[in-house]
Amino acid sequence: MQEKRHIGLDLGVKSKSKVYIIDQAGEKVRPEFSIWTNPQGLDYMIEQAIKGASNDILLDLTMEPTNVAWFEAAVYLRSKYPQVSIYRVKSEKTQDLRKFYRKHTKTDSLDAKALAKMPIVDSSSLEEVYIRPKNMLALNTRCKQRARLVKEATSKRNSIKRLNRAWFSSSCRLLLL
Repeated sequence: MQEKRHIGLDLGVKSKSKVYIIDQAGEKVRPEFSIWTNPQGLDYMIEQAIKGASNDILLDLTMEPTNVAWFEAAVYLRSKYPQVSIYRVKSEKTQDLRKFYRKHTKTDSLDAKALAKMPIVDSSSLEEVYIRPKNMLALNTRCKQRARLVKEATSKRNSIKRLNRAWFSSSCRLLLL
């Protein structure tokens, strides 16, 4: 059976992110550690995840959609480590699992642990992150901009039509007097 490791990454927006790594049985592989979510930190995280494992190891990474920090990390990891499966999980799911582990505790380390165990505990709820190619992202942005401009232009046109109708009807009333 191919060896598998699960990485839980609790993203910190203004602080270091917590990392928790377990094997397919749910046992901790390394002591938890913190990284900055820059390329060096993400590379270090992957190095720690594969340390001491066979060459054909499967890695998956689970994280919450924290601001846009998840997207930057996912884009980097997808481009440099395409073999890593990346999952986003709803914050509520992590919160529920964290409550199961420790009822009244909220720590980044506990969140990282819950995220790492999510593929074992509730794998059916995980959906792999799909990152569109750059040209698709650019096209999507342009389409959104066009839609916004069309909406604004339509609003302005309708406003002018209303003003024109109001002016025309008041002008007609003056002529009838």
